[in-house]
Amino acid sequence: MLLQIPDFHKSNEILYVLNSVHQAEQTSVSKIALQKLLYLSSALAPVKDIILSILKFQRIQRGPYSKEIQNIVDHLVAYGLVEISEFNVVYSKNSLAHYKITEGGIRAVEQLGKYSKENEKIWWIDSITRLSLTYSKLDFADGDDDFEGLDKIVRIVYQDLTFKEVKSTKGFRALIDFESEHGPTRLLIDFVKNYIAENSQYFNIANPRYEAELILTSFFDYFFNNYLKEYSHE
Repeated sequence: MLLQIPDFHKSNEILYVLNSVHQAEQTSVSKIALQKLLYLSSALAPVKDIILSILKFQRIQRGPYSKEIQNIVDHLVAYGLVEISEFNVVYSKNSLAHYKITEGGIRAVEQLGKYSKENEKIWWIDSITRLSLTYSKLDFADGDDDFEGLDKIVRIVYQDLTFKEVKSTKGFRALIDFESEHGPTRLLIDFVKNYIAENSQYFNIANPRYEAELILTSFFDYFFNNYLKEYSHE
């Protein structure tokens, strides 16, 4: 099937998220959680790049909301790779749809996974999704009932340093640039990079993805603990 979607790379990532949700608990995901999972996958991607690139170098001895995403989701629904499993009107002008991957979408992911670059994306997004599912089941602050289930991942995303900086300095609907070399999230990741380089002998070269997942978990811990500290002072 030839998809007439402007950014097919992003459409693949959407399918990977929904496939991961399907594999994890066979349920749908709201458009809120879908957007936030994709944000985390992009914002924390340098963690993956750091681990995989550094360990590969040693082994072989050589050198929050996007209209674009929503538009692509709508295209995937039209092509039958994704379906709307639930639709609720939240406010008078706002609605909340829940999405799940179809059998056709699952087959598409299986085919894409045969390509090494796409296989790495599938693994990375699956790691983000599984951690998000785990943390969404933890006890959140008393009285914080704005979100339920996987939608609680919003609270994790809001602790990302780049997001917090944009929120405090630029306000509502500001563009978030997590590619900036001088952004706060990137500076934190650079700290991790230097730590890994200095302690490379302690890392498992044979299984770099495992090491990347461990470090990714530390970021989720950092975000969650910051959330608890923030709400404990309110």
